[in-house]
Amino acid sequence: MHVSRDEDGPIEVVDEDGVRAMHFGTSSRQSAMNLADPEQLELSYTRAMLSALLFHDSPRRILMVGLGGGSLAKYLLRQLPEARIDVAEKRANVVKIAHGWFGLPEDPRLDIHVATAWRLSTKPRRTVTT
Repeated sequence: MHVSRDEDGPIEVVDEDGVRAMHFGTSSRQSAMNLADPEQLELSYTRAMLSALLFHDSPRRILMVGLGGGSLAKYLLRQLPEARIDVAEKRANVVKIAHGWFGLPEDPRLDIHVATAWRLSTKPRRTVTT
């Protein structure tokens, strides 16, 4: 479906057996979306990541390291309408592909920072005063 390359290597989008998947030059799927039901979490590791909600079921702020196709971000936007989500994604092309090929919506509650998590963590913090 799509192949591109950046300084970190290839990014491929492949449709197979009703599933769209993102690969980074290997057979491992970095992200996957069921084309018949794009809102479900296709990969077991993304479902497992939600186990943190057992301990805090209504987070207001969420930080994700890595975006992939954006399936987890899409799910969290839908399921947690009060939450704001920050994502650190190193590769600008991954962000474009998540929006263009995986249906990641533009949403005011979603801030995607094209940066490594390390670089994002060392930025000066915004201070809110009342």
